[in-house]
Amino acid sequence: LMLSAQTRDQCTAQAMQQLIAHNKCTAASINACDVDKVKELISCVCFYNNKAKYIKAATSEIINKHQSKVPSDYDALVAMPGLGPKMVHLFLQTDGVVMGIGVDVHVHRLSKRFGWVPSDSKTAEDTRKSLETWLPRKYWSEINVMLVGYGQTVCPAVNPKCADCSVSHLCPNAFKETKGKRARSSTARGDNSDELSTPHGKLTTKEATTPKVKTPLKDMEELCSRLKR
Repeated sequence: LMLSAQTRDQCTAQAMQQLIAHNKCTAASINACDVDKVKELISCVCFYNNKAKYIKAATSEIINKHQSKVPSDYDALVAMPGLGPKMVHLFLQTDGVVMGIGVDVHVHRLSKRFGWVPSDSKTAEDTRKSLETWLPRKYWSEINVMLVGYGQTVCPAVNPKCADCSVSHLCPNAFKETKGKRARSSTARGDNSDELSTPHGKLTTKEATTPKVKTPLKDMEELCSRLKR
């Protein structure tokens, strides 16, 4: 999780493979490893200099304060160097402990795009607290898994693929960022119908960009159902 922050999955996997190949990636082996060597092994990830320092500091703490075992207590984990609420919640969820929502850049961004949290929600922690006020706990461990891949492939920050999105009808911002591009494209083809093709049939530009008013919970439940297919 430390390695994955602001880093592509492929780079994270490569760094993990190199750590495991070098010293099996245990707390003891990394603690014994020189920090410069750790930097070399994880140099493919973003901010590897800082991450190497955090990893070394965290492994030392695990050995000296927790008898070489990674703690399962939220407060103990979040107090470790380089670990924030998102990482801790995601880590605990892998062990079946759901204490909160793991909000990364994708969950933070898409929650605002879907109108699930206030548009002025400035940080991932703000978004986490807002989501937890209304989102049922049964979705707390699912939302990150669903929205990360969705945000990487269908709904990126720039040029979202609204016409290919199976949940665009749930989004009050659908087609707004692509409207101008599609209008020019239709004109170039000599098509003046002002229609957009979507997974739900043809919609006029006005229909496609008109927000659909629903409660966040109903939207979330439908999104879960569709993205799981």
